[in-house]
Amino acid sequence: MAIAIQRLPEMRTPVVRAVSDRAFGGAVFFYFLGVVLPSEFAVNLFGLALIPVRVVLLVFFVPALIQLTKDRDFRPQAFDYFLIMAIAWMLFALCVNNGVEKGIKYGGSLALEALGGYLLARAYVRNYTQFAAAVSAYFLFVLVVGAVAVPEAFLKIKFVHAWASALTGNPDTAVTSEAGRLGLERATSTFDHPILYGAFCATSVGLVWYLNYNRTDRWIRAGVIAFATFCSVSSAPLLAYAMALGFVGWERWTRQISNRAAITIAVAASGFLLIEVFSNRSAVEVIIALIALDSWTAYYRVLIWQNAFVDLSNNPLFGAALSAWTRPRWMTGSVDSFWLVTALSGGLPAALLVGLAVIVMMVKVHARRLGFRETRERWQCRFGWTAAILGLCLQAFTVHYWGSMHSLFFFILGMGAWMTDSRNGLLGVDTTTRAAAPHPMPLRDRPRIAARGRQPAIVPRGR
Repeated sequence: MAIAIQRLPEMRTPVVRAVSDRAFGGAVFFYFLGVVLPSEFAVNLFGLALIPVRVVLLVFFVPALIQLTKDRDFRPQAFDYFLIMAIAWMLFALCVNNGVEKGIKYGGSLALEALGGYLLARAYVRNYTQFAAAVSAYFLFVLVVGAVAVPEAFLKIKFVHAWASALTGNPDTAVTSEAGRLGLERATSTFDHPILYGAFCATSVGLVWYLNYNRTDRWIRAGVIAFATFCSVSSAPLLAYAMALGFVGWERWTRQISNRAAITIAVAASGFLLIEVFSNRSAVEVIIALIALDSWTAYYRVLIWQNAFVDLSNNPLFGAALSAWTRPRWMTGSVDSFWLVTALSGGLPAALLVGLAVIVMMVKVHARRLGFRETRERWQCRFGWTAAILGLCLQAFTVHYWGSMHSLFFFILGMGAWMTDSRNGLLGVDTTTRAAAPHPMPLRDRPRIAARGRQPAIVPRGR
């Protein structure tokens, strides 16, 4: 342990630390700005439509690479290689199925969104302070897009996309033809589809919950996010929000149970098998029918998976050509699943590699490290990030992320990497400053750090 302490870098002064964090926060702020700006602000470059988030990623791509090469704490991990291999295989499969020109054009856009978003988070979220700043910026933009969504949902006043289209001359990209639900209009806010807007809002709740110390503030912000998500009137985002809060409750009430994750997975798998055995429908059909706001939408998603599996079984390595997957004539070419679209576009290897990157990173983030104590700040980041990435991955089975939300998926994934390779993340202490967290966590919410090599032992309620 003494040797590890001797190798720590010298403490930076508060002024240097503040300037560095402000510069990093600026990059993250502009990234979220690019995510929420309407697609009508796209720039046409050599026939390529560069939506705002792609422009931001192009601007920061090289600076982010330079920043990573200068960072002494950065160490390439297995999940980094898995993600790069997934994107490379996706490009190759797209060229095989659609020709080199179309494959590079479409695949290049996907690669920029995925690799660019991941790289930006990898380079500019390197400690607790930067992680917390990213969460604050995220919540700020949830407030902005939520304010835009309120008149759309309750008064059916949609103006952002029309105004942006009139300003730039680009066509209106918002999906407005769908019927309302629950007596409300499905708000798109600044996004192209209500589901994308709802997914953006719902994903933030776990991060915001764990990164706020005050209990009242937590509930107020969670309520604001719930209302913003509700304006989308979409099943998957509302379910993702409920799952995030369910994860919060599960984490709090199972802290003293050993191997709680394994037990939970085993119980869930057992329930799934019971439904398969005793129901006249598949477990997936039963679950989707129970959680969907629209029964027809649930049935249609089941049909998508059933028909798409025909193509995956016939060509598992490279998938199918764009919009050419097997289906009845009356079905559209839309595939409402991020995982299924990834598999159809890049074959099963692409989808499996992305899933493997998520799993490996999550395991490393939660891995026990003998001889080190975890600070409450790292504990907050660990569970806040887990709630967000679980929500994104699970709703991705019934939601396809495209454009800015496709990039955000990989940005959120990259936000957790610093807890596996930076000294701040590995040691569980902030090696760049001696300052404590700005606001102490209330005793009732604070995890007590147990003996070395063990997980936090939580003070029971009422003590």
